[in-house]
Amino acid sequence: MGSIQIDDTIQFSPGPLIVGAGPVGMLTALRLAQLGVPCTLCEMNTETTYWPKMDHNSCHTMEVLRIMGLVEEYRQQPGAVPQHSDWDPIFFNTCGLKKKLVSRWIHANNDGSQPAEPGQRCSQIVLEAFLKKRCLAEPLITTHFGYKFVSLGEDNEGATATFRDMDNHEKMIRTPYLVGADGAQSRVRKSVGIQLQGRPLPAAFFMVHFQSKELTKLSPFCKWWHAFGLHGGFMIDQDDVDTYTCHEPCSADAATIRKLQEHPEETPYRVPGSLGKPYKFKIDKIMLANAWRPNFGLADSYVSRDGHGRVFLCGDAAYRNAPHGGYI
Repeated sequence: MGSIQIDDTIQFSPGPLIVGAGPVGMLTALRLAQLGVPCTLCEMNTETTYWPKMDHNSCHTMEVLRIMGLVEEYRQQPGAVPQHSDWDPIFFNTCGLKKKLVSRWIHANNDGSQPAEPGQRCSQIVLEAFLKKRCLAEPLITTHFGYKFVSLGEDNEGATATFRDMDNHEKMIRTPYLVGADGAQSRVRKSVGIQLQGRPLPAAFFMVHFQSKELTKLSPFCKWWHAFGLHGGFMIDQDDVDTYTCHEPCSADAATIRKLQEHPEETPYRVPGSLGKPYKFKIDKIMLANAWRPNFGLADSYVSRDGHGRVFLCGDAAYRNAPHGGYI
């Protein structure tokens, strides 16, 4: 039981309409379906993300998945790092000839003081693919991938959202409630006039997402999860196999960023070199290289405030918080 076609352009969703099929949007749809509530899920992209947005699910996220009965299946997904793998962050001066391990943070024993579920090292790339498969298989969820949100109108009985499909045709969906889960630049939030209070931090990082079998084989200081150089950069072992993400502080000006993008391989050499010379190894593939800035913000309301109260915000549409260490 999903949305009902009224005519060629208007559909009716008997349950909530969720705009945005990131992790929050898909989890919202799946939970509603588990509770017997039909819903409609719309997403402008046809495929799930291939960007390294996060690499760790927090204990709280895993507890949510546990409540939904998804935690064990998710932990078994290809690409999820096994629980027995090394989770230690390390701090070093350099990975070169004069390398010195400054500190290693070792996880405490499980003495009963920990949450019900441990966190899970797993890329958002894997998480989104897993959740999309579940959404597509759920009969109470009507999915529309390739639907770009344009605008909405709201009244006392519900909301009507306008989309454009991949053929640039206009589609309208009428719903009793609309959930904006469409990210930090949320068009839903802007459509109902909710302001986001906050700003980016006065800092920037250049990120390189790459694969290297040789770095895994060299494995300075044995296995690690996060590696922090004393000069300020850090690296993340994404999958415990051969995929890494490197972050280095940089200037936010366009000229500096262009220069870094001309030779992105130099960043993964500088960061493990840290206070010493560049630490060179064979990079098999660079999958992404760009600059980013930590951005913090909070919506001044999570629900439309014009007296109708039919539109809600969740996830990054409601707040911005840089994923420290890639946590979600």
